[in-house]
This record gives sequence, C-alpha cells and structure tokens, in this order.
Amino acid sequence: MSRVRRARPPTSSSPILAAMLILVLAASILASIASVHALSSECKMLDPTWAVPAVVLPGETFTITFSKPLEVVDVVAANGTHEFKLQIAGVNSTKLLVKVPENVAPGLYDVIVYYRGGICGQHNALWVLSEPLNKLVIMHVSDDHFGVFNPTGRLAREYVLAAVIIAMSNPNITVVMDTGDFADTATVEQYTWARLVYGLLTKPVFIVPG
Repeated sequence: MSRVRRARPPTSSSPILAAMLILVLAASILASIASVHALSSECKMLDPTWAVPAVVLPGETFTITFSKPLEVVDVVAANGTHEFKLQIAGVNSTKLLVKVPENVAPGLYDVIVYYRGGICGQHNALWVLSEPLNKLVIMHVSDDHFGVFNPTGRLAREYVLAAVIIAMSNPNITVVMDTGDFADTATVEQYTWARLVYGLLTKPVFIVPG
C-alpha cells in the first residue's frame, strides 16, 4: 500500500529574510565604519556627527568639535569611493576649522581625525554638495522607538530598515529627517542599533534624539 504524504503548510519567509537583512546590515556597517569607531577612547568627535552632518560646498569650511583639546596631525574624508584630506585652517582649544578642497566629488563622507596618540571620527558626518540646494525632497521618519516589539513580535528597527531601503532606492529623495522618538527607553543598545541601521544610508540623515 502506498503511503500518502501530507503536504506541509507553506511557511512564511519573512522572518528568514529579516534575519538575513540584519546580518547583512551588521556586516556592512562594521566593515564601513570600523575606521571611525572609537579606536581611541580618550577623545570623541562631538560635531559634526552621523546624525547631524556638516553641509558644505567644495572650497567651504566647517568646524569640528572634540571632547578635549587635541594635537591634530591629519584630517581625512572618505566614503569607500573617494578620499581626500581636509585642510586645517585654524585651531582653537577643542575646535578645529577645516576646509574642503575645491576639486572634490560631491557625496556623503566619513570624517577621520588623526591626532597625537590616537584616532577619532564620525561616519557619514560630511555632506559635500555639487551646487547650492534649491530644492529638498525629504523622507520624514518618526516614532522609531528602537527596542520595541510590535504585537506580532517584529522589532521596530525592522521598519526603520525598510525605510532606509526605500530612501536608498528612490533617487528623488535628498535627505532623511527623523524627528523621534528615537530610542524607546534610551539604552545604549537602542542607540547602537539606530546608528547601525541609519549607517547604511548613502544619503544624509538629520535626527532629533529622544
């Protein structure tokens, strides 16, 4: 007598896809911002940051603020495709005035500061424009609440990851604005996940923490 096999009910692939996206997310970010993470715990770059980047045209200056006075040796901007040195135009205690060269490619850059005794910096902290902005197409994100699970068990960060993918794939979007609430209970883990997720963007993000 032949045996009848019962067909297994189809399983949803969404949890698997979500897990794969998170793994790709973690690997990509760890690789791309390793050089600007806290290689030296003695100093932090307070401004500009990945959440509030400096916005400049080629040839313009901006100010970098540190948590303590430094003897700066070199300042580099890099994004995996282009890299250039920022010209040091002035030093004042914990502030450093730097100039973007005239002939650099527009885009979003990490800022890496080499000083006597260590390295510090911020990823996606410099947005170089090709021309003055006459129009902005803003993708507005709010109420992220990193750390929260919805009733189905899905993490809030997965929705923000979806928003990041949309922003990346839509060439008309200029910037992403996140007006909070950002982290649900303000834990280090929640802010870390937020930084990892938004670190995938190759477009500037401006964030109001909360």
